[in-house]
Amino acid sequence: MRVRAAGTTQKPKLPFEKPRRAFRPAPAQKRPGRFGGKSHPVASYRWADLAPGAAAAGPAIVTGPEATAVIPPDFRFNIDGFGNVVVVRLRRGYGGTGT
Repeated sequence: MRVRAAGTTQKPKLPFEKPRRAFRPAPAQKRPGRFGGKSHPVASYRWADLAPGAAAAGPAIVTGPEATAVIPPDFRFNIDGFGNVVVVRLRRGYGGTGT
């Protein structure tokens, strides 16, 4: 038996916390890691410990019960008001092409 249904629902109310001024959190630990064949110290953060406004540069790992985010070198992350990890490539060189 197969059932297919369609309908409309209310949008869920997601908890939102206005991000504080950007701050660099202390990593839970640092471990050696490899990116692009090179060794790097990799900061490890627990997702649940990061408040909105937390920001740091990679390489880093953000671990949580549902997901793990890997932030390579030349990228940074910040925590938005919904608790999402937002990853952005850092600009390199003149003109900020990121290439």
